[in-house]
Amino acid sequence: MRSLLVALTLGLAPALVSAAADCGGNPKVYDVTVGEGGLTFKPDKVTAEVGSFVRFTFFPQNHTLTQASFDSPCSPLEGGINSGFIPTKAGDNPKKTFVVEVMDDKPMFFYCAQDAHCQSGMAMAINPSDQNTLDDFVSAAANVENTTPANGITDSAEIKCADRSTPSGSSSSASASNSSSVETQGANAASFVDVSRFAFAAAFAAFVVRAFA
Repeated sequence: MRSLLVALTLGLAPALVSAAADCGGNPKVYDVTVGEGGLTFKPDKVTAEVGSFVRFTFFPQNHTLTQASFDSPCSPLEGGINSGFIPTKAGDNPKKTFVVEVMDDKPMFFYCAQDAHCQSGMAMAINPSDQNTLDDFVSAAANVENTTPANGITDSAEIKCADRSTPSGSSSSASASNSSSVETQGANAASFVDVSRFAFAAAFAAFVVRAFA
């Protein structure tokens, strides 16, 4: 009985293990699959805010993420985004990804440049508008005779978590030393709370042992 009570009491002590860091939704990351279950992007439309990221995860067998203008489907946009061919196979772990950063709220249209995948409807849009819709883009793509090969491969964007130690609305020019000071103070406060809780739990455990001795 005494051992059980001690074990339960010590269970109140915090686990002093840091959780894995994540962006906590800042910035937002929208996920899209490429070629999962057919010649598709899922979802094929994404409404994304400026500063967010769209992460494309590729499925077998070999697809691209190639940007086109609304008026020229299945033809690479000059200076646009192009992942190049990304061959994959079943069982790949981790799966291959390509990330696009949303720089503004203008519509962006993408297609797969593999064979006639574009003409078959393998296309998607980020922030399509009422005037420039994905349905119209796909309808026009179906009438394109040949897919134009994309020249030049662009780099995938890098998802960087926002600095959550900087208060909202503060100047972006705040010094690194100030940021470091805030993080250190927060870490010290968290450590103090953890140690205090642990000490309380240990003292209570000792009390229980003496009470049931």
